[in-house]
Amino acid sequence: MKKFFSFLILAFVTSAIALAQNNSEHMTFKGVPIDGTLNEFVDKMKQARFTYIGTHDGIAVLQGDFAGHKGCTIGVYTLKSSNKVNTIAVMFPPQKDWSSLESTYVSLKSMLTEKYGEPSECVEMFHDALQPDRDFEKFHKLKYKECTWDTTFR
Repeated sequence: MKKFFSFLILAFVTSAIALAQNNSEHMTFKGVPIDGTLNEFVDKMKQARFTYIGTHDGIAVLQGDFAGHKGCTIGVYTLKSSNKVNTIAVMFPPQKDWSSLESTYVSLKSMLTEKYGEPSECVEMFHDALQPDRDFEKFHKLKYKECTWDTTFR
């Protein structure tokens, strides 16, 4: 179950699509431009002290620290047609309660908004018409995939 909650934060962090912000400036992840081939990006991430875990179905997996959180899992995705890196996803270590998850989410969203501007997409909702009031109810909804918290920066 711990693994399950670590992947739920995946929805947040970043489907950071590496489209050029202008002709020469790309988004970066930990100072590494989000561009080039998968192997080139992985090599740069290794130099930035991330541990390469492996590649599965064209997705490179690394581990390291991100935004003050230790032991994050990083997924690096490419465009299938060109093997160019276009998406970085961060899975944070498991959290045990809604307030911790929400605090992490809000903090990271604020940090990325400051860096990249307003998100291109943002969905933060519980799927039921009846909205939960208490943290344990919200956490329960999350556990059973009855909510969506997803922010994308382009």
